[in-house]
Amino acid sequence: MSTTLLNLIMVSAVLAAPPAAKKAGGGLIKGPAVLPGFRVPYPDPPGIGGPDGRCEALIDIDEMGSVKRIEIQQCSEPVFAAQLLDHGPNYRFSPGATAEGPVPVRIRWEEVFVAPEPPKPKVQQIRLLGRVREAGTGVVLPGIEVTVAGQRQETDEKGKFEFRGTGNGSHTLVFSADGYHAKKQTIMLAPKEQVELNVYLRPTAANRFVAVVKKRKEEPSIVRRTLHAEELTRVPGTMGDPIRAVERLPGVARAPFFGGALIVRGGQTEDTGVHIDGFQVPLLFHFGGGPSIIHPDLVEQIDFLPGGFSSEYGRAIAGIIDVKTRRADGSRFGGKIDIDLLDSGLRLEGPVDGRGHWAAAFTARRSYIDQLLPFALDAVGAGSEVRVQPVYWDYQARLDYVKPGSPRRGGVRLYGSDDVFRLVSADEEAARREGRPPGVGIHTRFHHLIGDYEQRLGRATRLRADMKLGTTRTGGDIGDIRWDLGFLAAALRGQLRHRFHKGLEVTTGIAIEDQYWTSDARIPVNSTLERRFPGSDLGDDFALTEITENGNGLGVDGYFTLHWKPDGEIDLFPGLRLHTSHWGNQSRVALEPRLSLQVKLDPEGRHRLKFQSGHYTRMPQPQEVSNTLGDPDLELVKAWQYGIGYEIEIDPYLTTDLQLYYRRMWDGITNNRNYVNGGSEPRIHNEGWGRAYGMELMVRANPGPKPYYGWIAYTLNRSELYDGDRPEDGWTLFGLDQTHILNTVLGYKFGFGWVTGLTIRLVSGTPTTTLEGARFDVDTGGYRAFRSELNDSRTPPFFQIDWRIEKRIARARTAWVWYLDVMNLTNHENTEFYIYQYDYRARSSLPGLPFFPSFGVEYTW
Repeated sequence: MSTTLLNLIMVSAVLAAPPAAKKAGGGLIKGPAVLPGFRVPYPDPPGIGGPDGRCEALIDIDEMGSVKRIEIQQCSEPVFAAQLLDHGPNYRFSPGATAEGPVPVRIRWEEVFVAPEPPKPKVQQIRLLGRVREAGTGVVLPGIEVTVAGQRQETDEKGKFEFRGTGNGSHTLVFSADGYHAKKQTIMLAPKEQVELNVYLRPTAANRFVAVVKKRKEEPSIVRRTLHAEELTRVPGTMGDPIRAVERLPGVARAPFFGGALIVRGGQTEDTGVHIDGFQVPLLFHFGGGPSIIHPDLVEQIDFLPGGFSSEYGRAIAGIIDVKTRRADGSRFGGKIDIDLLDSGLRLEGPVDGRGHWAAAFTARRSYIDQLLPFALDAVGAGSEVRVQPVYWDYQARLDYVKPGSPRRGGVRLYGSDDVFRLVSADEEAARREGRPPGVGIHTRFHHLIGDYEQRLGRATRLRADMKLGTTRTGGDIGDIRWDLGFLAAALRGQLRHRFHKGLEVTTGIAIEDQYWTSDARIPVNSTLERRFPGSDLGDDFALTEITENGNGLGVDGYFTLHWKPDGEIDLFPGLRLHTSHWGNQSRVALEPRLSLQVKLDPEGRHRLKFQSGHYTRMPQPQEVSNTLGDPDLELVKAWQYGIGYEIEIDPYLTTDLQLYYRRMWDGITNNRNYVNGGSEPRIHNEGWGRAYGMELMVRANPGPKPYYGWIAYTLNRSELYDGDRPEDGWTLFGLDQTHILNTVLGYKFGFGWVTGLTIRLVSGTPTTTLEGARFDVDTGGYRAFRSELNDSRTPPFFQIDWRIEKRIARARTAWVWYLDVMNLTNHENTEFYIYQYDYRARSSLPGLPFFPSFGVEYTW
């Protein structure tokens, strides 16, 4: 279109009318004015998107207001001049006039041509829209594929979708994604109708915190076995406890009875470092072998490093268990209630602010075994003899910064647990007469406050800082024996990771921890307990010593790891850790060099050869450096580890891993045979050596789109100890050495919420020492046994089948899950220990856990 400017620059000088008009009427008293209704159109060529134009002309208008003549003065383009000459005569004006009436006039005219805008596309109406959530939890699901009427899209970060231009009539929407059952929904669209849907997809897994298989990342630890949430809570025989699943992995020996002691590659329990979010914790299980202290829903994954770990980890000489908890979910308010035969738990979580930047979570559990056991004891006729009161509870509270897309992450969390165990004889005097303690009481509790902050400093740098404040206390009594130990700890960690270029990355950090401990005890420290005649009084033959001590220890460690890729096939990880411990008046320092190498044997990296060697140390336990119970001058316990492995990735969900390992330990802590009460020799010293070697094989099917998951784990191991103070014994088997350890864990998802699993465990028996009679000691009133060679025989092999089945019933935003977890399905009797009668002439076996079913129910919203 054009813009018309009626420019009466000089209406009186507008090259006026014919002379007769001027004479008759004199000067103009009214100039002409263009009438609305017409504009000169923009010329078709050059069309839409062409240039703007401008023309100046003189136009003669008669006394009737019609255009008689157009005289072009100038134009920006000839095409605009032609357009004005062709269409300008169509203009109509109110005529100019003098006092005599209308007269012809000439005016100066400017025509501006503006190129028309492209036509705006017709916005189609949104006909279908909605949001996709997970059934049972209501969590929004991004990345869900939605198709309808030939259109396809994925839900956005808020789980939303919308379709435009969908025709009227019947349409079928299809929703699909890995980890969820596909869903079809048919709707009918009336003319101009808009339909909004809320769609709920049922997960193929019963836990929404499922594994995501990502591209394999090179790392300095040649063996890192990671268990994700779906596997962790479904291993049969664990009663849904995620951390207990680690006991079914290669390299972990079976602990007696219900387990709880983590025995990795022939090491002592204290040789393995147990971490929660990077900080060591005093215990992982209630009562040493019960449920773990962390609510299962807050466990995101567990990394198990049986050896060869990088310089990031220290103060351990066997393996590392690293439990990573998840941040609170701020997408919506939700929770869970779970009830089983042992305890009940609660989880609450949701957003804190309206913007979704902060989220909080709280969990708590409390056992009620103390309420149920009296009925069980009465049923078997033992209720009149003993009173058992085991109680445990734990909690976790956390606040997390979870703003999407932010370069910062952080939070604060408080967690702790409390265990109380009381076993009291109904007749305490009778117990004393029979030489039994009248009662046993144990109380253990701890509380930790942890804060973390992580910041991305550009694309190549990441900074992380953590702090911890904690208190731990354990105490108990057995008759006249009592003890009370307390620990206060404060720790700081900092880590910086920087990638210089694609083939070079550096990780460095520092860890500081300060501990203060106290002890108040009345215990026997100078005598050993012997088997006595029935009726001998407890404590007749040993003295109780009062101990009151305290001490302070400071540990400062620094570490450095380099990731160097000289080419596309080799990843080299040299590292160094500096271990310093200052306890009392003693300082201990160790440099721990470590090196690992990974070689890709094919371009895709599906076949890998891995090597590792490293030096590791750990600090003696606090009681071992006690002035009364141990030796303040003890050295660090040390070890060298060597490993070679071969890993095959058959597909993203199926892998096979083979490892050969050797560990040499020295400066182990043993009893000093020359110790004499009041003498100069310490009670214990660094005269122990150890070695462990073997093979680990793991075939693993990760959770994924296929209905099955699980693993087959086999360990061939031999672990031996040498006590330099008793050279006559030579190299003897470690007390929990198990030559063959086979664990098969299989799970199958039938669909419609049904999942079942089976665990089969076959393990060599543990070493035991044959006792070949005894002599009666008139001085002590007890029998002293004659033994053969130390650990010269074994208990029978251990065999156990555990089975689990669960059913999930999901609604829109709620879900019910019930499960049955049966330990020792075949009720196979396994010998844990041998118990000898008082004169060692006969023995009987102490069996392990019998057939034990556990039923549980969970409600999630």
